[in-house]
Amino acid sequence: MRFLLRRLAYRIPGFLDWRLRQTLRLTPWRFSADGRIYEMMEPEEWVHQLDNDDGLGRVTGLDRNKRFEAAFCDKFISKLDESTVLLDVGAAHGLYSLIAARTCYPENIHCFEPDPVARWILDINNKRYCAGRLHVDPHPVGSHAEGDTVTLDQYCEQHRIRPTLVKLDIEGGEIQALAGMRRICTEDKPTILMEFHLRKLRQQWKADPEDVLKILRSYGYGMKFNGHHWHLVLRAGQPDLSWSHVLPNDVNCALLAEPLS
Repeated sequence: MRFLLRRLAYRIPGFLDWRLRQTLRLTPWRFSADGRIYEMMEPEEWVHQLDNDDGLGRVTGLDRNKRFEAAFCDKFISKLDESTVLLDVGAAHGLYSLIAARTCYPENIHCFEPDPVARWILDINNKRYCAGRLHVDPHPVGSHAEGDTVTLDQYCEQHRIRPTLVKLDIEGGEIQALAGMRRICTEDKPTILMEFHLRKLRQQWKADPEDVLKILRSYGYGMKFNGHHWHLVLRAGQPDLSWSHVLPNDVNCALLAEPLS
C-alpha cells in the first residue's frame, strides 16, 4: 500500500522536485578535461567521494590526476567540433553534454535520461550552465517504439536531426539501442562512443556481447575498444574475435565505432 501511494505521489506535478529539494543537497563540482576546467552540480555525498578518491578510480572513475573517465573523455572530446550534433544516451547528470556545450551549440545536444532523479539533476545543470538550451528527453531508448520507449531512428526523424556523434552509456541496454538506430547508422553514419559492462549484458540483460559487434559490423562500422588504451582490435575483413580473447568477463568496456566508408 505504501509503495502504491508513493508511486501515485510521484505522478503529482512538482512533487518529485519538492521531494528531492528536501532530501538531496547539491553542490558545485569542478573537474578538468582537455586542459579546461568544468563545473556542474552534483550531490554533496558524491562530491565528497570524488574529493577523497585515492586516484585509482576504484569508486569514482578518477585517475591519479583527478580526471574523470580520462580515456573515454579524451576520445569523446577529440570527436567534437562546432558542427557536432550529439545524442547523449544515458546522459545521467549531464557531464558529457556540458563538456560538448563548450565546443558545439547546446541546441544541437540531445540528452536521453529516463531516471527521474538523474534527470532532475540534469535539468538543474542544463538551466544553470546552458540556459536550458540542451534538449532533454525522458524516454528510455530501445529497439522498438512502444509504450514509453523511443528509438533513436524515430527521434531523429521526428526532430529532423542528423547526428554526427552518439554517446551510449545505458548499463547493458546498448544492444537494444543499437537495434533501433539502423537508419541513422547507415544514412547519417555518426561516430559512436559506447561504455558498457560485459557482466551486466550477460546476467542482467541475458544478452551476448558478441551481438554488439555483429550489429555494428552489419551497419558498416569498424571498431576500437578497451577502456584504457583504445587498442585497434577489429576491422572489416578480420575474423571474428571474442570479447574473452581481449578483455576479462567482469570489466567496463569502452568502444569506439566509426563507419568504414
